[in-house]
Amino acid sequence: MPRHEEGHRLLISLAAVSLDTETTGLSVHSDRIVAVAAVPLVGTSIEAGACFERLVRPDIPIPESSTAIHGITDAAVSAAPLIAEVLPLLNDFCAEAVIVGHNTAFDIAVLRAESARCGAAWWNRPWLDVGLLTLALNPALGDAGLESSAGWLGVPVVGRHSALGDALLAAEIFVRLIPRLRDAGVRTLAEAQRFQETPTGALAMQRAAGWFSTPALPEPSRLTRAPATASLARIDSFPYRHRIANFVSTAPSFVPGDTAVVEAAALLHRGRGDPVLVVEPGPARRTGIFTERDLVAAVAERGETALRCKVIDYATLPLVSVDQGAFVYEALGRMQRLGINYLGVTDDQGHVVGVLSARRLFESRSTHAILIGDRIAAAGNARELAAAAEALPRLAHALFDEGVRAIEICAVISDVIRHLTARAAALAELVLVAAGAGPAPTPWCVLVLGSAGRGESMLVPDQDNALVYLGSHEHGPWFGRLAETMVAILDEAGIPYCKGEVMANNEVWRRNLAGWRDEIGRWARMESEASVAGINAFYDLEAVFGEPRIAAELRDIATRCILAQEVTLATVARAVARVAPPIGVFGRFKLTGSRLDLKGGALLPLVTAARVLGLHVGSSARATPDRFREAHVAGLLNGVELESLIAVHELLLDVLLKQQLRDLAHGRPASYAIDVAELDTPTAERLRRALRHLGEFLRRLPELRPRP
Repeated sequence: MPRHEEGHRLLISLAAVSLDTETTGLSVHSDRIVAVAAVPLVGTSIEAGACFERLVRPDIPIPESSTAIHGITDAAVSAAPLIAEVLPLLNDFCAEAVIVGHNTAFDIAVLRAESARCGAAWWNRPWLDVGLLTLALNPALGDAGLESSAGWLGVPVVGRHSALGDALLAAEIFVRLIPRLRDAGVRTLAEAQRFQETPTGALAMQRAAGWFSTPALPEPSRLTRAPATASLARIDSFPYRHRIANFVSTAPSFVPGDTAVVEAAALLHRGRGDPVLVVEPGPARRTGIFTERDLVAAVAERGETALRCKVIDYATLPLVSVDQGAFVYEALGRMQRLGINYLGVTDDQGHVVGVLSARRLFESRSTHAILIGDRIAAAGNARELAAAAEALPRLAHALFDEGVRAIEICAVISDVIRHLTARAAALAELVLVAAGAGPAPTPWCVLVLGSAGRGESMLVPDQDNALVYLGSHEHGPWFGRLAETMVAILDEAGIPYCKGEVMANNEVWRRNLAGWRDEIGRWARMESEASVAGINAFYDLEAVFGEPRIAAELRDIATRCILAQEVTLATVARAVARVAPPIGVFGRFKLTGSRLDLKGGALLPLVTAARVLGLHVGSSARATPDRFREAHVAGLLNGVELESLIAVHELLLDVLLKQQLRDLAHGRPASYAIDVAELDTPTAERLRRALRHLGEFLRRLPELRPRP
């Protein structure tokens, strides 16, 4: 795979600097800079109080015609520093940020020319031009001028033709452009770079002016990649491959809050330092934690008297917990952010089943894992969610470099998407409470569906979610508002709306428990045209926020409904059997355009077949390999078939995920179509065999069902 670049970064969380120069003229080769300014921004937040602004003394006179525009005279810059002194400061200020501006190519060309003359470095960075982006969105404007862009977007024009004034104006325009670009399907840096090339006439004029033919500069000695990228390139894959349950071996010790400290100390001693969990008296019955450090602090504070005190007086409440199914990286991130050494471990019902220590983790494997999961948990808005999630492609690339299998990488990506959805739901609830709508009127649960539910997500995110709540339909309006807010937050954070509208804001996918029971029954009886699509989307459900017991009950209802309707599963199986993988009789790939569609022609029918087999045997598994394994245990597949189908599935994930990383690295949108010319010969041959085998298996699928 090629070196991974930064084009996947989301505009909403993009670290950028709006830059502008004032010069002695319009020649990028011979004119000089007389002023430069830069304004930092992150996504839609402009940090106007932290600007960079310098006058620059050129080594040539400033023409009166130029002074008439920007007002800078020879006298004004007579004591100013030379460009050789300013460039290092500007480089440090811009750091690894993307450059934003108006006529940005001109400013960068002048900076490069000045660098070549004085020998000071100017590091190459990606750049965006607000004029070109505006013109691409609204060709009717006719020009890419700063005033035209500002006027269309309703931005007041202040301080025009000063470096700082124009930089601030360009920053404000860029902020106003971000939501409009998102509506146009432009979400990432790479997509914006491609989109700004749409106004070919404006670009042609810039090229004719020589803005793209400035002197070549030597490569800088300093790395131009962000520090986070460098750390990801050296990532330890351990915390992304192992789950918390593997590190909890003994049941915790619980004591009532009024237990004497001396008794708790005895438990600490018998448990060789393992902490004691303390149950708070009263109706809340919160759980706290009492550690050796707490014991030492108690004795240091009150001496022997402390031993007769209640342990609740020295325990830490509440106990911070993590689910036993979570990956290790989540626990590490939470411990580091909160500065704690212990976490409670909970089961699917939220009951504390163990305690996890930082020492236990680090004894198992020292790591400097990144904190994606915990950054999501701490995010307060969509921009912060996007900033946390944008590390996913870099993470996937680094994990591949570590030799991690594609299916394990997909599990990590799915885990992050689940966390994003959960946090969006939590933020949506806070929005409703702040708006005076009050808290949830009844218990509820948010579900993710599709690949995120199966643990098989890749780098083409979209929303597949649903919502279930207890109670009657009268609670529907509150949950409707919640769902609209939640999916909007996710869309803004870089998880786009589902094109098929499989989202909780669609009332088809938002019901009370009784309503879901009725709808699933209709699907199972094939009473709706949407029955097959509903079954294929719904049966991958995974609870991510709210009351998991509601999701568990819903899953049980769904499984019973489908088991009672064998004819429905047979209908789905026959529909899948009609899918022909994109491979010809003589082994030639059947391309769609210039690419091979591996979703509709291979991955989708394969996971659907696994779902059918799993439902045939009453399995609650959601991951495709697990469904095949349970079908094998039930006698529907022999051992050879099982291994071959799991191998086909993993190969499809591998080639697709690597293609998506290549596409993102080259500024192309990630998709489920691969460029077969980029496959090496052994991989291409393996893919041919896999597609042929898949076709044979799909044709046999209707026959694979339990015998009466």
